[in-house]
Amino acid sequence: MNTLETYKGYHLVEITKRAVKKETFWDNMQAFSNAHVLREQVLSMLESGGKVYGMKKKKEWIAVMLFDVEEKSRHDFEEVKEQDEKLGIPLEKWPKELQKVKVYQYAGEYSIEGHEHAAEWFQKMVADQFRTMISLGSCHIVYMKENMISLQEIEKEFLGMEAGGLALGLCIGLMFGLLTGHLLLGIVLGVLYSVLFGNVFACAKKEDAVL
Repeated sequence: MNTLETYKGYHLVEITKRAVKKETFWDNMQAFSNAHVLREQVLSMLESGGKVYGMKKKKEWIAVMLFDVEEKSRHDFEEVKEQDEKLGIPLEKWPKELQKVKVYQYAGEYSIEGHEHAAEWFQKMVADQFRTMISLGSCHIVYMKENMISLQEIEKEFLGMEAGGLALGLCIGLMFGLLTGHLLLGIVLGVLYSVLFGNVFACAKKEDAVL
């Protein structure tokens, strides 16, 4: 398991296939109603490549959130297809690993009563994990419990991204393309990294403004 964030004694944890193989992992899951059903869902979700996040306080599990995963053609999404058409790049010209994109879908949640004050933090932190994945190109869209996260949505939120972050990301991508001989892949990575670094630069600017 990987502890990702901490808040007032609560810990956001990514539950992994390796962790659930240990029988002791399930000892503290018994507090959930239908713990046996939860166990089956977690195992099934991880086996299919899905994501499972948990919230703990000390050794006690407080909440578990599950996400299915599905691979789709990049041209199943109209906005991506339009971008490719503008670039003049047909689907078959993309590297194989980029012809398909991952889509995650909220599949359920288990929680213990009495920790509602931490539930909002848990939801936000899980969403932030997926935002990072999308920015890095690890997935395309995530359907959360009540909203959808996509690269387009992230870009809208960060219209004030610093130009330096955008330029740095594009430069890294183009350098990769030139050095490896995969210019197309470099351009794609450049776009993804420009969003990532732009977000980082913008957040840093906001923090400086607050200070």
